Amino acid sequence: MNRSPYLSRRAAVLGGVAAGLAAIVAGAIVEGPRLLRRRPRGAYARLAGRLDDPEQAAIVGRAMRADGAATKAAAADAGRRLAGRSLTQVVSEDVRDMGGLVEIEGWVLPRTLAELCLLAARSF
Repeated sequence: MNRSPYLSRRAAVLGGVAAGLAAIVAGAIVEGPRLLRRRPRGAYARLAGRLDDPEQAAIVGRAMRADGAATKAAAADAGRRLAGRSLTQVVSEDVRDMGGLVEIEGWVLPRTLAELCLLAARSF
């Protein structure tokens, strides 16, 4: 009996399964760390969640050492400025307006970004 020069059905199915498994493993490697990252919780989680990496922003926020009243004011101010706008737009506006910059332990940050870092610190 002559063998066909084409792939057998079994080889084609096994190849498809192997390709599917490879895609799943690659997706898990790429997306796994993002899915396993801690997420902000609490009253300020919605605002802190607008940051790409709220856990790292919390480190900057802890350096600000603000009290609870300042945190509520920062949340209200950031929420008002971010309403219906992207973080990029608001931060760009802060940079253009030189009064919109703050200094934290030698780092100069846009005010909105600094406020979100403070909120992230309170969310973790």
